[in-house]
Amino acid sequence: MSNVDNVTIKIKTGVYGQFRNIKNTVWFALGEYVDNAVQSFENNKSRLKEANNDNYQFEVRISIDKDNDFIKIYDNAAGIDIDNYVRAFEPAKIPIDNTGLHEFGMGMKTASIWLADLWSVRTAALDEDEERLVEFDLKKVLAEEKELLEVETTKKEMTTHFTELTLNQLSKNAPSNHQIDKIKRHLLSIYRKFIRNGDMKLFINDEELIYEEPEILKAPFYNDLNGTSVEWKKEINFSTGKYKVNGFIGILSTMSSSTVNGLSLFRRGRVIEGSHDEKYRPKVLCGQNGSPRYKRIFGELELEGFSVSFNKGRFQEHDDLEALMEALKTEISSKDFDLYTQAEKYIKPKTIEDNKVVGKSIVNTLRKT
Repeated sequence: MSNVDNVTIKIKTGVYGQFRNIKNTVWFALGEYVDNAVQSFENNKSRLKEANNDNYQFEVRISIDKDNDFIKIYDNAAGIDIDNYVRAFEPAKIPIDNTGLHEFGMGMKTASIWLADLWSVRTAALDEDEERLVEFDLKKVLAEEKELLEVETTKKEMTTHFTELTLNQLSKNAPSNHQIDKIKRHLLSIYRKFIRNGDMKLFINDEELIYEEPEILKAPFYNDLNGTSVEWKKEINFSTGKYKVNGFIGILSTMSSSTVNGLSLFRRGRVIEGSHDEKYRPKVLCGQNGSPRYKRIFGELELEGFSVSFNKGRFQEHDDLEALMEALKTEISSKDFDLYTQAEKYIKPKTIEDNKVVGKSIVNTLRKT
């Protein structure tokens, strides 16, 4: 196995300073590290299980401590191996396989500089006997116009595997303590598929994130309330031209106008648009803001054929995406299962408990007058 003494970071140094000004969000920046970890896991599942005698659980742990000026991201995937190590630090160097989540070859670098002036990467690759450490000091790189970073190596067991990034001297983009709850909710939403199927456990400040599934409406059709109740969930699976979409669209059991209603649009298993409180709500499907349809329709759609923005925060071909939503309207409006109309016109029958709540509210109002 060849040794790595240094890695190139050659680029016009002024460009590094501009990384700090890229429009981004904390959850998308942190998501770059999670993407890399997930891809390492996906590429090495069988090797990881074998190395751990089939007793292996993939984990990503993020620690955020603004008061003590650090962010740490740790994963127990397969590490950065010798074949990919130099490429991992060289700017704009596309990975050998860019069909996964780390497709642009810039995520770790841009996210780290966006979040901090000083960051280091310690990694131990599975089936290799060296642990490697690189430190990137943005101020020193700019002042000295550095093009190479030294790599520190230490011996390790062949079965040891992890990657740990440590960010210090945090920038103004780094999250404050009051943002941590929102970060948890966004990352949980973005990576829900990997969490849901048990492939990944994701921790923020040692709290494991667990995804709770929204409750789907089970009721008869709006114009036949004495009819048979059905689950209002429509499986979606069709293609048009180069685009493919699969997933589901459903109706919420209880109307919402905050974080549950609306669509989440996925690509390669992770949310691109529609995480947490930033759901995608096309008017053609969801109707006017505040309408029953707006408050009831939700779903998850995995898209193929679309390109994504640099930070993987939105799809590029928005005109084509809107045309796709038009086609979906037809899909959910079929006469035999008209989810579109049900979402707008269904009125949930009042229960005894509902009447008690209304009555109590009226009594409280009268007491105040």
